[in-house]
Order: sequence, then structure tokens, then C-alpha cells
Amino acid sequence: MKVNVQTKEALQVISDTLNKAKMLLAFDIVKKPNRVELNVKTEEKEVVFTCVDPLNMETFLEKLKTSVPYHNDDIDELLAELAS
Repeated sequence: MKVNVQTKEALQVISDTLNKAKMLLAFDIVKKPNRVELNVKTEEKEVVFTCVDPLNMETFLEKLKTSVPYHNDDIDELLAELAS
């Protein structure tokens, strides 16, 4: 199942997806010329969150850290990748 969400819902959807996942297949940042995408793929769901401004993605990831305690190291890696 593929889910595309708006910013307003993204934090809740991605938090739920990560917290309920039995197997995380992909959790990465893709930098494109006009946007940054956060891709989350599990055995059941694929979620793509897009930001035009990389600073907004950084803020989003910081908020996500508070709601998915088991993935803080992964999120720190994404933040480092975003900063580079």
C-alpha cells in the first residue's frame, strides 16, 4: 500500500508507520533539484513526505525523533545527510 500525505498529517502517519513496522525496508532522504523527500517503506506501507525547503525537512525530522524513540539513531543519520 502506498500512501501520499500532506504535511499536516505526515508526522502522525510516519510515526505510526515506524512504530508499528516489523521490518523497515527503507528510511532515507532523497535530495532532488527542487525538493527533499523522506521515504519510509515497511513490509506493509510506503510513505513519501516532500518539502521544498530543506530547513522544513530538518524541523520535521526533529519532531519525528520525539515520536519514534526506537529510530533516533536513524533520524540522526538522516539529519547529517541533509546537512551535507
